[in-house]
Amino acid sequence: MRGGTPFSCLHSIEDDPLDARPEALVDERSPERVLIGQMTLALALKALEELSELTRNVFILFRLEQMKQKDIATLLGISQGSVEKHVMKAAFHLTRRCSQA
Repeated sequence: MRGGTPFSCLHSIEDDPLDARPEALVDERSPERVLIGQMTLALALKALEELSELTRNVFILFRLEQMKQKDIATLLGISQGSVEKHVMKAAFHLTRRCSQA
């Protein structure tokens, strides 16, 4: 796994500067790359399952569903500051778990 970004285990192929090379397109679906992707996804899902339901839901709504923090706060009946706290908690947890792999 990569380090250095809060969501290093959730990066995409498009984010990889090495994949801008034409020869990288040939290797895009190699068995090794598919296996690494499956392992990375499994690690991220396991890390998300370790969070409380509220923290996990807030993180998914914010990072994956791309909802605004204000809208999440309204939806869940919590303050916007609490939304920020849950996003940061989840990001820290994912970073820690991905760096251990």
